[in-house]
Amino acid sequence: MAVIDQDYMDMIKYRWCSCGSKLPKHALYDGHGIFLTYACEKCEKKKLSGYRSDIMDRYECDEPIDSD
Repeated sequence: MAVIDQDYMDMIKYRWCSCGSKLPKHALYDGHGIFLTYACEKCEKKKLSGYRSDIMDRYECDEPIDSD
């Protein structure tokens, strides 16, 4: 029986989406490239439903995005 490295097991554990679909997750970013959440193709629409519908567009805002 092969011995599996614990670091490898931890990496695999965090690769899958937390929604329970057992699908790989990917990062979602808004129109300015700001991280929103992790999702898989099954739960992406549900997770994005908590944001405004135009969040994926490059939007205008009054506050600075970068802390320059």
